[in-house]
Amino acid sequence: MAFLSYASLIQATIRALRMVAGPSTQLYAEDAIGDKVREVYETVRMERWWDHLMRWENHQLDGTTGKIVGTIANASQGWQDVQFVYYGVNPRPMDQLSMIENPYRINGTTPRFIEPLNVVDDPERNKLFRIWPLTSVTTVDKPIRVRVRVDPPDLFTVPSVVVPFDEWVLINGAAFKYSATDAANAAQTAEHQAAFETRLAQIIRRFDSAVIVLDPRRTNPNGIDEWWETR
Repeated sequence: MAFLSYASLIQATIRALRMVAGPSTQLYAEDAIGDKVREVYETVRMERWWDHLMRWENHQLDGTTGKIVGTIANASQGWQDVQFVYYGVNPRPMDQLSMIENPYRINGTTPRFIEPLNVVDDPERNKLFRIWPLTSVTTVDKPIRVRVRVDPPDLFTVPSVVVPFDEWVLINGAAFKYSATDAANAAQTAEHQAAFETRLAQIIRRFDSAVIVLDPRRTNPNGIDEWWETR
């Protein structure tokens, strides 16, 4: 996948729509096209847990509120960008707190459950969750490990920042949405829609065909991964 800056994507979409670049285009269309580029990106980024948007972070708990000490930056969709939360080297991700569970019955200092934070408790959306029991304690050797989806800093606020998704998905998607709103050329709208859907489907197929170890026990540290029946 080739990535382009936000500014370059807007200009490429203008060309795809066969507009004439210049002051007149910028006055009535450039901002609207930029909004469509952002809309398409926000849509496709949530389509899969794309590897190139994911990272691992280690965090310590404060020991009193169940929240992490630091923050999780650039997860624009907040809790929805959290894929897994692990405690230490546990092989299974932590379970989310049940809606019918009374969390104040959970005691101790060992992290057991995660709970998404609401907008009042996390107005900046950079803590994202808390751990129950709230008195849970972590160490350097046993931190809270978070698999989270992130965006580049200043994405869509600084035009030169690269938008991390396939250029043709974003260009054709934005052109499709803009021309559909404009409703001036039905054939052009259909052309961009088909190109957008075809390209996105190609990327999804390639992503879904990757070989992924679903069971970590499959990898044997001793190098023995085949067994033969003896007679």
